[in-house]
Amino acid sequence: MRCVVRLVVVYQPSPSEFQSAFTRHVSGSHSPVHPNLPTGLVEQVVITLPELVHDRTSDVSASIGTALGAVSGYYRGWVDTIVSRFADLLMAFPFLIFAIGMMAFLGPGFTNLLLALTLKSWVVFFRLARGAVMAEKTHEYVEAAKVVGQSNPVIIISEILPNIFHSILVLATLNMGSLIITEASLSFLGLGIQPPTPAWGSMIADGRDYLVTSWWIATLPGLAILVLVLSINLFGEGLRDILDPRLKVE
Repeated sequence: MRCVVRLVVVYQPSPSEFQSAFTRHVSGSHSPVHPNLPTGLVEQVVITLPELVHDRTSDVSASIGTALGAVSGYYRGWVDTIVSRFADLLMAFPFLIFAIGMMAFLGPGFTNLLLALTLKSWVVFFRLARGAVMAEKTHEYVEAAKVVGQSNPVIIISEILPNIFHSILVLATLNMGSLIITEASLSFLGLGIQPPTPAWGSMIADGRDYLVTSWWIATLPGLAILVLVLSINLFGEGLRDILDPRLKVE
């Protein structure tokens, strides 16, 4: 994706060129542009894409949640009780409300945004992995691995996790759309990625003042979010249909 962006974005207008072009399109207004507006609207909409996908957030959340869920589901006991109660506590908070509270506490910024999203999004992977491991460890292949002398960590990593990987992959894909919407909402409120780093949410917020005269400033980032989230959800649904054996047609 980053390679495609570099091929598409071959020209970067200077701030003075963008201000001149913007002034010509705003009828009856010759005031300077908002300082947070992008210096190339189409360029910024495209080049923001790799950052908004939050692949690092999804990877870290899936890794932490899957690891904790596998350990809790296999060993149970006090470890499962503590982690499950903590996960239930986090699930009690709506995602956006939790993210707003964390960003208000940590402060705006890209690193703090990733941390706030990760602290909440690992829970769904934990619950899925825990339930899947509890179901898988009762199967005969796990008992056979114990008979041949494999240790519990080896059984979890080499026997159980490969059989639930497809479910984790589908959930990670579907969870990506939620992360994008949450990040855009935080940036729209001024709690996410800060200028001059481009973010779709902040671009929509900056374009509110020009909806009548230059509607495309807020519309293009909004359409980008819509198309991206819809595409990811459709891809996730198709991936689930392919990988889930229960949905395959005989």
